[in-house]
Amino acid sequence: RDAAGWEALGLRARGGEAEYELACACFNKALELSINELGDERHPQLARLWYLHGSALLRRAQALALTMTTSPPIATTTVAPLRSAKSSPPPLADGWRADGCTAIGRPVRRFFALHGATDGRVVAWLPAAAASDSVDEEPALWKLLHNDGDVEEVEEDELEDAMEAATEGRAVEQEVELILEAAWEALEMAVALFSEAGGQELQLAEAHERLADAALQNGQPERALEEYGATKQLLLELKESGLLPVDDQHLADIEFYLGVTQLHLGNAPRARGHYQQAVVLLQLRRANLQKMALEQQIAGLTQQAEGENSASRAAGSNLLNDDAVAEATRIEELVREINGRLSEIGA
Repeated sequence: RDAAGWEALGLRARGGEAEYELACACFNKALELSINELGDERHPQLARLWYLHGSALLRRAQALALTMTTSPPIATTTVAPLRSAKSSPPPLADGWRADGCTAIGRPVRRFFALHGATDGRVVAWLPAAAASDSVDEEPALWKLLHNDGDVEEVEEDELEDAMEAATEGRAVEQEVELILEAAWEALEMAVALFSEAGGQELQLAEAHERLADAALQNGQPERALEEYGATKQLLLELKESGLLPVDDQHLADIEFYLGVTQLHLGNAPRARGHYQQAVVLLQLRRANLQKMALEQQIAGLTQQAEGENSASRAAGSNLLNDDAVAEATRIEELVREINGRLSEIGA
């Protein structure tokens, strides 16, 4: 699979609710291949991949951080030996070996965005397959048996990180910090490359926004405010130039997150102002959606009144109306949430 293939796989994984690790691995592989091909990690063509990789890492860090509040913390000492009856090594397929590698038997600790940390050990490995004229070299794999009985196959970099995490007794909180650091570096690279390329202001705005999200996740509201501010400035410039609709939800989103950040900084009056502006923008978008739906309804009724009876046109009109109604409903939910936050802040 080439870089484009790994990127496509990462995009599909990103759309899944439980595919955080896969998305990160795919975008990382796409980056590695692209850097090798282009010969420079700062090549302008890599801006999008750095952004995708950084965004996927950030999502993984955010999801993993949630497990700290929903699961008991795992011990921060060395990994205990396996005791579960379910933990007997699985039968080995052709080529897999339970000897001949110093990693066999070593304890491991892996982190999963929806489950937190899990411990286990290395039970087998599959040596790398030599390349042929028609097939590229297949990397070596290692089979991990987790304490809960699950079996996982990993490549060398994942193995080394898992053994290191077990040896140092890495906790979920520490893993989140490491992922956030990697996300930060990738997103800063994306910002730099989008800025140098020019003409990609919306992509640059989104990269600044993800950097702000990372800063907020990492307890840095001052930096988050700076990045959200840069995002807002870029969006306003796009709006003034006619490249962004006045009711684009990016504008409402950034006002909302500026409000969140101001609350973190203890500035309730400014937070209130951003929340109120977010509500205005969302209400404008909802009104425009309702207007579009009404115009389509009027057009359909006009066609019927004039004797036109096209089933295909009617079906298309109904579909657009349904979409508009669905988006309007989501906007109403957001407005309720923001109004609830305004009530909490008080007058």
